[in-house]
Amino acid sequence: IAQLTFQKDIIEHVDSHGRTALYSAVEFGHLEIVSYLLAEGADSNVRCQGMTPLMVAATQGQHSLAEVLVAHGGERRARTPQGFTASQLAARCGHSELAHLLDPPAQDFADLKAFLESISLEKYWPIFEKQNVDLKSFLNFTEDDLKSIGIKLLGPRRKMAIAISTYTKNSILISNI
Repeated sequence: IAQLTFQKDIIEHVDSHGRTALYSAVEFGHLEIVSYLLAEGADSNVRCQGMTPLMVAATQGQHSLAEVLVAHGGERRARTPQGFTASQLAARCGHSELAHLLDPPAQDFADLKAFLESISLEKYWPIFEKQNVDLKSFLNFTEDDLKSIGIKLLGPRRKMAIAISTYTKNSILISNI
């Protein structure tokens, strides 16, 4: 029976609420069980109601769980149906330190277009392109600068300002290492 318990089909079995054993273990904060299931091949990016286990760990501020999930392939760039990453969910739930740890490395962005795509605001790329704004310039923008360049809606403008702040802080942290 023990051998059957950890066969792949059993590990990935979904309960009546749409959760796998890994997803439930993350929900309840069981680090040892999460580590064991991942070692046995559990899918670290399985979704339940649009959330991955990493997103759940992020909303709960579970640093250790998040680290184990990322180490086993938990995708930091995955998004909820509403467009939020695990990092953004952590920040929204007041777990700023975890949010910074979950941010993709700053070096991943080759240009402003890629940066905007990473925060699901690529539709604003033409505004910046038209005015010859590159990533380096963009990272010095304030909310007022964004408004004056043509980002009129508060939500996208605020999201850009937060992303600029986060990116800048992470770049400083990385350069100090």
